Amino acid sequence: MMQFSGITFRQDEIDDDNEDYSRTLYMIEGTSDSCTVTEFESLGNEVTGFKQIPTEDFLAQFSTRNARSADIIDPRVLVNSPSHIVFQYTPEKNQPFFYKHGKNQCAMSINWNHLVFCYDKSTTSLCVAVTQHAKRCTATTRLYFAPLPNVWQNTSICLGSVNLPKTEDIDEIAKAYINSTKTHLNHTGMFRDSQVSNTEFFDLITTKAKKKERFKVSELTPIGTLSQWLNKVTNKDEIL
Repeated sequence: MMQFSGITFRQDEIDDDNEDYSRTLYMIEGTSDSCTVTEFESLGNEVTGFKQIPTEDFLAQFSTRNARSADIIDPRVLVNSPSHIVFQYTPEKNQPFFYKHGKNQCAMSINWNHLVFCYDKSTTSLCVAVTQHAKRCTATTRLYFAPLPNVWQNTSICLGSVNLPKTEDIDEIAKAYINSTKTHLNHTGMFRDSQVSNTEFFDLITTKAKKKERFKVSELTPIGTLSQWLNKVTNKDEIL
């Protein structure tokens, strides 16, 4: 059996001008199968008492302390690096779709696809793709071109006069684009089987809205995996 021993300590009520501060030390001894934890109380350099404590009580003290200081992470966030936030977002049911191109203009409720956004913190630029399911993506989840206007072939969004908030609030970031009026297609190859014009796109999305259907991923042009997409849009690896 592997044997081990160790010691750690917690300092309390430390006064730099007074050597008589209290301190709690823990000595851990045992094997790979079991261990014991002894708690020592001291004042200055003198041990004032000791006792064995359950291992789970020892671990709970540190896990509770860490939990108090930890940030709660939104489960929709896939990556939050110094340079980018990558997150999933599905617009609320009946969220209007705003579109205006030539004589075609609408503000209609559509069944939105499940979206994945990549937000560049330094440039406040935004890229978007589609995933088949609302469940949390992994590095190997397949993504597709978003069937939305104002999106370039590299999945970057042409924001026009829309100013993205300089914040890490993913709802505000997504809604800035979702609630904007889209004006044109930046590329026409979002669908697998055919190129579409602005007028044809308007007809397609109007039909989907009437049927309360979203675009199927089998209709959309594949991009690759989430990991491959991130490497392209961030020009570097992101840790998933």
